[in-house]
Amino acid sequence: MQLHWVLSGLGVVRAVTFNFINECAHEIQVYDNTVTAALCRSTTLGLACFDTEPIRKQHVSKELLYVHDAVVVAEFSVDLSMKRVWYDVSIVPPGSESCTNLEECLRRTNTTGFNVPLLINPINYQHNVAPYNCHYRICYENGCPDAYMFPTDDIKTMNCPLDTMFDVTFCPDLPP
Repeated sequence: MQLHWVLSGLGVVRAVTFNFINECAHEIQVYDNTVTAALCRSTTLGLACFDTEPIRKQHVSKELLYVHDAVVVAEFSVDLSMKRVWYDVSIVPPGSESCTNLEECLRRTNTTGFNVPLLINPINYQHNVAPYNCHYRICYENGCPDAYMFPTDDIKTMNCPLDTMFDVTFCPDLPP
């Protein structure tokens, strides 16, 4: 499944592209702030299938997640004024509110924010391009170092240029 956001300003058009890929052995239910849809297991060619209504792209701020009580979240926010796409992988347990580390959040909420491995990979910017902080983020387990672990874990947020193409892979095999 592929989403394109076309952004225009000052006569320049840039498109942010998101390719959602399910490599899990099971179907993934995704939610984008407006609709829930099924993302099937990828075919042998590595192509994702999309069972139901296409995900709508009505909001500039986007959270796409696997629907479950404890979820890993791929968070994206398009900032036109700064000409950046901000993103992170979040494993913050539901109800964490004012926790300052993952252990405290896990203890307070008695739940987890992790359920399946997730990779966000800016495929056309494999290496950091100044002035951006454009790197892949991957999370294979609860407590993974790349993930946003508590509500103010802001150092985990990355950013890329507006024309970035992202692969968002559920249950990835290996890092890129």
